[in-house]
Amino acid sequence: MLNNNFFNRVDKTNQHITRVDFYPSDGTGFDLLAKEFAEHLKKHRLHPEEILQWNEYILRNEELPESFKKKLTLVFSEGILKDNLSTIDDDAFTGTCGQLIFYWLREAFYAPEIIWKSPRRITSSSKEQGIDYFELLGDPNDFDSLSFIVWEVKATDGEVSSRTSEIYRMLKNRAPRLIRGLESQLSLDYPEEQHPVLGKFVRHLLDYWLSNEKCKKVGGAVIFSGNTIPQNVFTNFHNRFPNLASEKSRQVILINIPEFADMRRELWKIIQSQMS
Repeated sequence: MLNNNFFNRVDKTNQHITRVDFYPSDGTGFDLLAKEFAEHLKKHRLHPEEILQWNEYILRNEELPESFKKKLTLVFSEGILKDNLSTIDDDAFTGTCGQLIFYWLREAFYAPEIIWKSPRRITSSSKEQGIDYFELLGDPNDFDSLSFIVWEVKATDGEVSSRTSEIYRMLKNRAPRLIRGLESQLSLDYPEEQHPVLGKFVRHLLDYWLSNEKCKKVGGAVIFSGNTIPQNVFTNFHNRFPNLASEKSRQVILINIPEFADMRRELWKIIQSQMS
């Protein structure tokens, strides 16, 4: 089962950004990551009883009923398969795997800080335009501790630097248009009469964004494949967002998955083999 021991963490904060690098620990190869993240993908796409039912078919070495196969194909199609439901959409699947790894990592290493997150499950395609990941952070009973962060998450088999400009652009141009929607949703989840501290905070997310309050944070994450983790990336983050309060307001996570393409292929191979 996935746990924190699968990855090493290195903090590399400087005066401009808060940066954390992650890479697999010794003995954690792409095949093990594929196996574990295949199981994790199931949790994002299936109800617990459906996973149990699927596992029972596998344990009994029984062929899946056609109706169940069709359900699984549809469950795993979005963000993985092309419209013909048989061919892998490479770009979409790369993004889906990147998001899967990033979401798990945030949950595994940062859960105590996170009050609320969106989305809670990876059910759509990474190609859709929207906020990749949003978190409400802090102590729900301490107004001054509260903050929020908008993450833009990219995955690539190429260079990390090839995705930074896109991350800046999305955070600067697209994210602000979507903050009010999150604000409205959070206001429903945390009405002020029941949550006087948190309810008051979430009703003003767009105001905090526009005025660059210290509670506003933006983050860029890249999942990539390489022999080493690049050092000189996101060096213009502070120039693109100069009005944010501090380096804590500009966050970067780099996740190195050696043989990332092989890991993705093996992950889908595992899912497919269990669907036959």
